[in-house]
Amino acid sequence: MAVFGKIDEFNLYGENWDEYEERLMHYFIANKIDDNDIKRSILLSVADAKTYSLIRNLFSPEEPSDKSFDDLKKLIKDHLKPKPLIIAERFKFHHRKQGEGEGVSQYLAELRKLSENCEFKEFLDEALRDRFVCGLAAPSIQKKLLSEDKLTLKKAVEIAMSMEMAAKETVKLKTGPEIEIKHIANKFTTGQKECFRCGKTNHDSDSCFHKKCQCHTCKQYGHLGKRCPQKQSKTGMNSAHPKPSTARPQRSGKFPRKPKKNKSKVQYFENAESVAYESDASSVDGDSRDWPLFTIKSPKQKEIVVNVDIEGRSQKMELDTGASVSILSETDYNQHFNNIPLKDSSVILKTYTNETVQIFGEINVNVCYGSQKVNLPLVVVKGSGPALFGRNWLSKLTLDWGKIKFTFTDRGLSAVNELLKKFPGVFDNKCGTMQGVTVKLSVKDGSNPVFYKPRSVPYALRDKVAVEIDRLVKEGIIEKISYSDWATPIVAI
Repeated sequence: MAVFGKIDEFNLYGENWDEYEERLMHYFIANKIDDNDIKRSILLSVADAKTYSLIRNLFSPEEPSDKSFDDLKKLIKDHLKPKPLIIAERFKFHHRKQGEGEGVSQYLAELRKLSENCEFKEFLDEALRDRFVCGLAAPSIQKKLLSEDKLTLKKAVEIAMSMEMAAKETVKLKTGPEIEIKHIANKFTTGQKECFRCGKTNHDSDSCFHKKCQCHTCKQYGHLGKRCPQKQSKTGMNSAHPKPSTARPQRSGKFPRKPKKNKSKVQYFENAESVAYESDASSVDGDSRDWPLFTIKSPKQKEIVVNVDIEGRSQKMELDTGASVSILSETDYNQHFNNIPLKDSSVILKTYTNETVQIFGEINVNVCYGSQKVNLPLVVVKGSGPALFGRNWLSKLTLDWGKIKFTFTDRGLSAVNELLKKFPGVFDNKCGTMQGVTVKLSVKDGSNPVFYKPRSVPYALRDKVAVEIDRLVKEGIIEKISYSDWATPIVAI
């Protein structure tokens, strides 16, 4: 007798019983097996060792062979898949939304699977339709379906699939031949060169709008900062464009002289992923305004030193509120704390020039400051730099800020007094003016003047607005005029 199909062993922990049962029933139908005893024997024979052991334990002390095929099916199903709570299943169903990259048909299939235990019965199609429309990810498809009268599930699926297909084809058209045609068109244009002043190709350099603009990089006139020859030379770009003419006399030489930097020590620290130890600022090329600095030390200013007791030994540490971790040099560790075993550290130390600082390891030490005693981590790095008192220790120990503040204030007041003497006009509480600069407002060609009517000022604010306008006129910030082609209303906050 020919046998149609094949039934593998049922894996207790790797297969769904409902699906396996369906396959088993189709196998019986294909091979015309109607005898329940034979069905029972086949079921017991295709069960793996764990499943068979489970069946025997469930029927104990009776034997599985004494039970009918239907009893075996019901027993396994009740044990492996107990009846779910309807409210919980409907909760999952109504919260299902179309995922990213999930097609409309796949989304509908997942909704049908979730509805199996919801017992919607005759309202199944309506529930599927409502959840299908509400959970769609594309607002355009959702808007179209919500505008349809007498919408059925079948109609909703057809519209959604057709719009999804149309959207995919549109994307293919845009990302395929169109981009290729544009690339070819740009490649074989009529030889229009880039304007060396702004970089655009729709005009020549002589008629460029930015012909008289000042570059923010080299302060010369005739080009923008993004096309500055000085900037291109720094980044290794060779410019084939001529040097622009200048509207103002410049000093001799190709570029302005760089300001001489004072040699200083810089410490830069970041949290977690990037923490820097020490780096010499004088060796770093580039403009100082781009340096991400937190602490700058110079020979004229002394560092703030905190004396703490580490493992019974007095240790001087520089207080650095910019440091996220406390650091000890390898030299200090070998001389005074080599009796404490090192362990691996998860901290990554990098300088602001992205150079990795080699970490020797990490230790946990008992720290005593005044009457405070606490066990804290200490990162050990290669080299012989000073010990740093970082923010992680600062969050655990309360320092004597009275003494620290006195030292800092004495030094800070001196710096403030120097600034007050050097720049008295900045701190006179008056509105300053910029000297030696003429501002020109440029508008597009063909622009027409616009004169807006003033807005109504609330009655409660009229006196305050009048006083403020008088103050601005008195200080020379604004002035009265009798007529203007341009006007815009003020906004009283």
